[in-house]
Amino acid sequence: IGRRMREQGLARQTDEGGLAHRHHVPDAHPVCDGQLGDILGAYREHLLSTDGAWLEAHWPAIRKAMAYVINRWDPDEDGLFHGPQFNTLDSELGGATTWMGSLYCAALDACAQMARFQGDSEEAARYDRIRRTAAENQDALLWNGSYYIQVPDEQPYHDYNTGCHIDQLLGEWWARQLGLDWIYPEPRAKSALAALIEHNLQPDFHGVEQ
Repeated sequence: IGRRMREQGLARQTDEGGLAHRHHVPDAHPVCDGQLGDILGAYREHLLSTDGAWLEAHWPAIRKAMAYVINRWDPDEDGLFHGPQFNTLDSELGGATTWMGSLYCAALDACAQMARFQGDSEEAARYDRIRRTAAENQDALLWNGSYYIQVPDEQPYHDYNTGCHIDQLLGEWWARQLGLDWIYPEPRAKSALAALIEHNLQPDFHGVEQ
């Protein structure tokens, strides 16, 4: 099922490289976390394959999907996103976060691996370079001593600012699943995970307003 979803998504890719976030909606536009998740899902399908045939067939579209992300949200390649980032929570986020940022780093790492499998050492080196820069800049800017926050754009969107966002380490989750390196310093990532439990665990919903 996962492979079929990746194939359907890549088959509907826009000329610019965007991937629809809902396959059953004819004009479903790309969303930031969904686009990155599809790239990571494609690498997972390769890892689950018995040979390199699937990756070879789909690498041009995967590479194009990664180029879309870079061109749209990180054109200066500093690893810090700017501008509205519509996401799968059906809202727009703005600025730099580790929610989108960790997904970006993981997707860059996955693309570097796939590029090497395809013999494209130049593109692999570029992905590696952007990933290192992104991880360093995100960690320096967004770490608050306990967990990772958001630094929003001047234009307000559906931002969470200093909140302890539940998806702040989503890219690390993908990285563990795909055998990729840690994105942020491991002690900080583990501190952020502990903060998620501290700030977000709701044992029951008594007294919680709808």
